[in-house]
Amino acid sequence: MNNSIFPASNDAFKLFTKNLNDKLIKGSNGQYRRKQTFLSAMIAESLPGKDANYNINTLKADLKQNSTKSINSTSVFTSYNSNTLYKIVKEGKKLRKETGVDLWDAYCEVASNYQLPNPNEIATACKIPVTNNEFHRVIIGKIIIALFVGRGSRHSSNRDLNIVGYTMPDKCKYSEKDFVIGCVSYGDMLTIGYPTEFGNRKVDINAYHICKYSQSEARIPLLALERNEIELLAKHLCIKLEGQTTETPENIPFNNITSSQLYYHLQEWALRHTAIAKNSTSPYFENWGNIALNRPMNISHL
Repeated sequence: MNNSIFPASNDAFKLFTKNLNDKLIKGSNGQYRRKQTFLSAMIAESLPGKDANYNINTLKADLKQNSTKSINSTSVFTSYNSNTLYKIVKEGKKLRKETGVDLWDAYCEVASNYQLPNPNEIATACKIPVTNNEFHRVIIGKIIIALFVGRGSRHSSNRDLNIVGYTMPDKCKYSEKDFVIGCVSYGDMLTIGYPTEFGNRKVDINAYHICKYSQSEARIPLLALERNEIELLAKHLCIKLEGQTTETPENIPFNNITSSQLYYHLQEWALRHTAIAKNSTSPYFENWGNIALNRPMNISHL
């Protein structure tokens, strides 16, 4: 039942049968009058490919097992337009309030209603709530990387571009507070590599980090990621990787940002928030607001 239109958990199945039962009562002008539990039992006993003893209890057991597998199963690397995730989170929380279903199932339900592919992966991407100032999100391994417009530290402005890392929680959360692993301004000064012992306290020097200026200023740990995953992430985020040759301007990753997916999502964000984006600048991406508003959008990222 995984990766199908059939509900992937007990809460989702309960919501599905309630909605179907209500529609049957309304659609039959009252000729059909049964409780939701009756409909649930009949659906369970009518599923194809099941033995004669298969019933609602065995279906619930299967859904419970399926839900556990779905929560823990995601692709190695996925990226999203944060505006889409923001809508999923907003409507998912509303659905949870109305029906009492788990947040995970609410997010899956909303994603399915929007006919989005892989609702389980979308729900995973929403385990840390998405805010309205975020424009791009990446899931890699057990790490969430998000890019947003705003004040990333007390020294930055409210129109700065920032990148923040989170550890992946086991369940969907209402707050990101306990899961932030690091934050830094986003721009051409970033690099990914192993931190040096000099300048880094309480840092795992055996793990890759997103660093500011040089590897003596580690900011976001990328724990448990392999070299191939690091290379994929660095290319996607247009960040220089330790040991990468930059002999020509084309080899400098940040010079390719305007053709990237994250930049396309930044442009979409800027068009929805023109008052903020207009004349916005950052120390490491000068005049990003006007460039995002005026540069033609790369439709290949649609």
